[in-house]
Amino acid sequence: MAGEITGETIKSSVSLTIKELFKVSVGTPPVITYPKIYKEQVIEKASLPYFFVWILNEDTQKQRNNKYELTYQMKIEYHPIDKLVGTYEACSAIAHSLFEGVEYISVPIFLGHYTTPQIGDPVQIVEYLPVKGKQMNWIIQDDILCFFVTYTIQATKVLAVIAKMATVKQNYI
Repeated sequence: MAGEITGETIKSSVSLTIKELFKVSVGTPPVITYPKIYKEQVIEKASLPYFFVWILNEDTQKQRNNKYELTYQMKIEYHPIDKLVGTYEACSAIAHSLFEGVEYISVPIFLGHYTTPQIGDPVQIVEYLPVKGKQMNWIIQDDILCFFVTYTIQATKVLAVIAKMATVKQNYI
């Protein structure tokens, strides 16, 4: 549906932000490596290190008329390499980078399709909405970084257009 924001949209935006934030360029010519990021389910025996992103809670509050407030409470876990000396310091550095990196995420809002006159293929119209993260905090438990952030979006529900009834002419005899 055009213009719809879902939990998956928010989760994907957070994941893409983490991917860009922690990419590493090594060698000549440069080879870019990206962090492993899992959403919803970690693959069994995944190689460390990796990030895990999921939604803890979604909440929708009706404001007035067709206005809504959508709240997404996110949890980002960072699983470092096992028994690495300096694990606390590494997790702390990742947390501080996340504070800056996920404070604002860019959420794509799909607005529809249009056809280009030259090619004729449908092209997606997408607008990016900056969304601010709030209530950011973190804790390290069992050598795993647990980072929490909440995103709140003000949304308007598009009301269905009701077609007008056709005019009926009555002929009198």
